[in-house]
Amino acid sequence: MQCLVPEFDLHWKTEQDANIRKPQEGDLILLRQRTKVTHLVMVLDDQIRDAPKSPTHKLIRRVQVLWMANESLNTLDAQIWDNAPSQNDVFGFDIELQGGKAIELDHIKDLNETFKDQGGLTAFQNRVAEKLGLEV
Repeated sequence: MQCLVPEFDLHWKTEQDANIRKPQEGDLILLRQRTKVTHLVMVLDDQIRDAPKSPTHKLIRRVQVLWMANESLNTLDAQIWDNAPSQNDVFGFDIELQGGKAIELDHIKDLNETFKDQGGLTAFQNRVAEKLGLEV
């Protein structure tokens, strides 16, 4: 039985034209919403498309979902991603990122400092995989 992996259009703010060009085909992006890690996606191509129906987020890239947090269905007033893991738990340190931009991992000072003696980027990737319940 074949498992279908969902794809969707990841939107960027219209003024983030330079930032949408940073991720390359095959790059992985951790998506965060309200301090929760909600998705791990892979960029499918280098094409930048327009989303004419979105007044503020008109730039899109096509991505494939590799992992998605369980949605919260416990209460009617719960935020949809309440059960998603905390970004600080996934990253392994207190992180403050804002603005919805794609940020290259080597530009996150605390990440480099936290994992430099543990194996660097590979150690961080292993931590993320473990926290998301993915096989390494």
